[in-house]
Amino acid sequence: MPRPTEQAVQATVPATDEMADLIQLQEENKRLRKTLADKLRAENADLRKRLGLD
Repeated sequence: MPRPTEQAVQATVPATDEMADLIQLQEENKRLRKTLADKLRAENADLRKRLGLD
């Protein structure tokens, strides 16, 4: 049977891995949001140009 300190270490490792995964996902989401915003700005500019609003 593992000692309590061994159990605490074993429980911490998955939590650390999970935090690293969450941080990576947040960074990817930030990059994707920026890409989407840039694409939408370009599309809006094109639509305004076609409609003669600019």
